[in-house]
Amino acid sequence: IAGSHTIDELMRNGRSPQEACEEAVKRVIRKNGEAKAKELSVAFLALSKDGQVGAYSTVNEFSYAISTADQQHIVIQSKAYFN
Repeated sequence: IAGSHTIDELMRNGRSPQEACEEAVKRVIRKNGEAKAKELSVAFLALSKDGQVGAYSTVNEFSYAISTADQQHIVIQSKAYFN
């Protein structure tokens, strides 16, 4: 699905990083079918130029860390399609 390109184009067209990541994961699921997609571990992480963060994955195993001026390495569990 060219996930990075998909996310970039969605964000250029007004979607938030979160919305774009969710749509990219949903495209993977539509392409592969839910049964097969449950076996996949696919995750996307996006950052807008104004600092908005989005993350979404097929399974509940994707976490990431961010750093801000106030806090270092905040670990965040992404939302997932399959819980």
